Amino acid sequence: MSNTPIIYAHRGCWYESDLPNNLNNIQKLLQKSHERLKIEIDVWYDPSLHQWRIGHDYEPSQPFNILDIASHAGKFLLHCKNIPAFEHAHQLRHQLGLQFDYFMHDADPIGITNNGLVICNYNVLFPHPWAVFHPNKTMNQKEKQQFLIAQQPYGILTNEAGEWYRHVHGV
Repeated sequence: MSNTPIIYAHRGCWYESDLPNNLNNIQKLLQKSHERLKIEIDVWYDPSLHQWRIGHDYEPSQPFNILDIASHAGKFLLHCKNIPAFEHAHQLRHQLGLQFDYFMHDADPIGITNNGLVICNYNVLFPHPWAVFHPNKTMNQKEKQQFLIAQQPYGILTNEAGEWYRHVHGV
């Protein structure tokens, strides 16, 4: 395992200002592929329509084809927002071998992905070599960077992926 954390773009945000434009736009998210950048997206599955939808919290909006995401092997982390999404993601990954990672949590401070990554909300410290931290918004950027890099996490899930990428990789 590398000491350089993987940067996860929360809902595809390279910068915080991207959030309104990327939130439910699967085409823009598919364009955000980057060598060390992975994209976390909120997904829902409607079993009555056999349809995947992208959308945050209680607003599943745009339908999308899960095969579009699977064709970008290993670039997406699906945050399953309902149980059918988690079940269907599990089935597609294991029965068809589609390449994406997924997790589900509600109000829990941590979530665990299908491959054992631990997603930690905000400043919850979880002593695990595969932790992915989602930094607290009350810290300024320099405090976040110092705090998280000191933890030596596997990854960082953030709305400021561009800033974190430059900081972590020195570019």
